Amino acid sequence: MKKIFSYIATLACVALLTACASSSTSIKEAVVVPKTIRIVESYHPEVAQFVPSFLEVFDQNGFAIGYTEDPDAATLRIDFDPNVFHTAIYIKLTQGNRTLLSSEASNSGWGTGIARASALNTLAENVKVNLDKELRVVNFRLRQDRFPSEEFCTQKLAAAELRDVNDKISMSFEPVSDFKFLLLNEKANESQKKSLQIWMAIQQECFDNSVRIKESSGASRDWINISKTALLSTQISLAKLINGQITFGEFQKERLNIFDQARNQLFDGEAKRLAVQREKITEGRIATDTIQRNMVQNQQLMLQQQQVIQQQIAPQHTFRPFSCTKFGNTLNCY
Repeated sequence: MKKIFSYIATLACVALLTACASSSTSIKEAVVVPKTIRIVESYHPEVAQFVPSFLEVFDQNGFAIGYTEDPDAATLRIDFDPNVFHTAIYIKLTQGNRTLLSSEASNSGWGTGIARASALNTLAENVKVNLDKELRVVNFRLRQDRFPSEEFCTQKLAAAELRDVNDKISMSFEPVSDFKFLLLNEKANESQKKSLQIWMAIQQECFDNSVRIKESSGASRDWINISKTALLSTQISLAKLINGQITFGEFQKERLNIFDQARNQLFDGEAKRLAVQREKITEGRIATDTIQRNMVQNQQLMLQQQQVIQQQIAPQHTFRPFSCTKFGNTLNCY
């Protein structure tokens, strides 16, 4: 009997129908934000397949998603509760400690596990619709992103006395592709050599500051390492210029090649990042299918157990034909 009551309690849980609920909120006052939004990419694999559609909503409302070192940039976080009894998707856009908007949807009951793929699609669609609604409600005033590392370096270079090399080299760390620099067929004189050493000291200071900013802004370690390699290669090339081994034009050519290689490495890194995202989507879909399949199997098993229990507790009725005997005028049947 104890086993029967345990099963009845389980059936009560199974009988819970899925109930979808969604909500969203947003800040009421106008808010100034940089155009680029950072995204926290540590979201759950099961929700990964819906992330592109969420990001599309921001794109349609004038935002860009990606890396930015602007300290005032908003951050997008996508959270997911995979609990089969209460599955939920949460999206929140924050700026510092302030929440600018949020959108969430949840589904309770075992139906979320049994028809999981359909349930997740419904949740994601509700989150997306509410997200779009809130983005249209908030008075966002978008501005161009700031680049503090570039601002720092520009000020440093402007304050330095580098007039005798200003028209000989591209002053920025990543060289400008200017044909006139390639035509310079002269080597550095003693005064220019001193200016070039000052320029490289500033570039080193700029790089160190840029790394600190990039690390605090969520830049990938690959990006930082590629930049470091580019700096070292530039220093080697500059030493050749200072030692009279190459001309200014040859120095410009080497710098352009250095940064062509760096860009190719960054493209390769981005391709790998996208591949990881695709793998994450595949992993999430497999997880969804597995949960759904297991839930269906569990339901079938429970139904089979229910049939066994019903047979055990059903009253036993055995039919047998009547048998009658007659004694005089009395008829007895049993």
